[in-house]
Amino acid sequence: MFGWFGKKNGCPRKNRLADVHSGQQVFITGLCCKERKRLYHLGLVPGTELKVLLNNGSGAMLVQVDGNKISLCRALSKHILVNPL
Repeated sequence: MFGWFGKKNGCPRKNRLADVHSGQQVFITGLCCKERKRLYHLGLVPGTELKVLLNNGSGAMLVQVDGNKISLCRALSKHILVNPL
């Protein structure tokens, strides 16, 4: 199920992009934040495949989407829901 999870439902604590280890490939299943317009412009929409290039557990993380590298702050990455490929 793809979609946007509003504030009423809250953001689940599992399957968040912030918790994915470096080197893993995932696809986005949903967004649960008000910044979804910014994420859409970056190409981070439900159904998009991405690879986590760097996630050291604190600070920003680096992901690759369609050959482009994007740095995301930890707070934002906690609101992107993913599943492994």
